Amino acid sequence: MKKNNLDILDSAMGTELINMGHVLPPHIWSAKINISHPDDIYQVHQKNIRAGANLITTNTFRTTPRAYLKLGLSKNKADFNAKKSMESALKACHKAAIHNTSILGSIAPLEDCYKPYLFPGEQVAEKEFYTLGSWLQEFGADIILLETMNSFIEIQSALRALSKLTIPIYVSINIYKKIFLKSGDSVFDIINLLNTFNINTLLFNCSSIKLLSSNVNKFVDKQQLKWGVYPNMGIGKPSTNGVISNYETQNKFKSLVRQCIGLNAQIVGGCCGTTHHHIKLIKNLIHEVS
Repeated sequence: MKKNNLDILDSAMGTELINMGHVLPPHIWSAKINISHPDDIYQVHQKNIRAGANLITTNTFRTTPRAYLKLGLSKNKADFNAKKSMESALKACHKAAIHNTSILGSIAPLEDCYKPYLFPGEQVAEKEFYTLGSWLQEFGADIILLETMNSFIEIQSALRALSKLTIPIYVSINIYKKIFLKSGDSVFDIINLLNTFNINTLLFNCSSIKLLSSNVNKFVDKQQLKWGVYPNMGIGKPSTNGVISNYETQNKFKSLVRQCIGLNAQIVGGCCGTTHHHIKLIKNLIHEVS
C-alpha cells in the first residue's frame, strides 16, 4: 500500500521471531532461522505485507562470513553457510512479495552497531561489503539497505564497495545523541557523504522514539534527500544485545509517525520491538491523514 508518496517499511524480524518462540544464538542471531525454519521467515514477511508494508527487509543482518567465523568455522565453511543463509532469506522474500513489494537487502555494520571503534579498517571492510552486496544482487534484492550504520568511515567504505554494483542503495543511520552518531559524526556529515556518492535516500533506525521526535526536524528542511524513520520501541539507548526492558507506548509510536508524515517523510516502519501490528497502525494513520 502506498499513499501520499509514503512507503511503509516492515517490522523487526528478530522481534517477530522471538515472539514466535525462537531463541537467537550469539553472533549470527536470526541468520540461523533462514536455514532451520525458512517458512517462519516467510510468514513474518507475509504478515507485514498483509499489514500494509510495501518494503520488506531481508533477514540478512548477520548473514556474514565474519559472523559465522565467530562460531569457530573454517573460512570456507563460514563463507558457504553465510551465502546459503542469505540465499534462503531472499527466497522467503520473493515467496512473500506481491506486485508492489520491493525487497531491501539488509547489510549491517560488520562488527557491532553500537561500537564503531570495532570497525575493521577500510581495506578489509570494502572487500567484505562488496561480497555481501554481490550476493544480495545475485539473489534478487531490489535495493541494498545499509542499516544501523554508526560511523562516517564505515558508510564511506561500504559505498565505495557497493558503488561497483548496479543496485540502488539506501543508507540508514543510528542517531545516538541529538544529531550525532555514536562515532561523533553528525547527520550533516553523512548527508554530505551521500551527496558525494549520489545516494538519494537517508533513513534513521534503531533510535528511540523520544530521540527521533526531538531531533528529526533539525535537518529535514536542510536537505533534499528522500528520508524516513523506523524507530526502536525501547525507552532510552538501545541495548547491545537487543533486549528491550521498557517499551514506549503505541500512542508515542503513532505520534512520531504523524510527526514524520507532517515533515514529508517518504518511508516509515519499525525497528527493534515492533511487529506487524505496528505496521498496521502506520497504514491506518495514513488513511486518517489522507
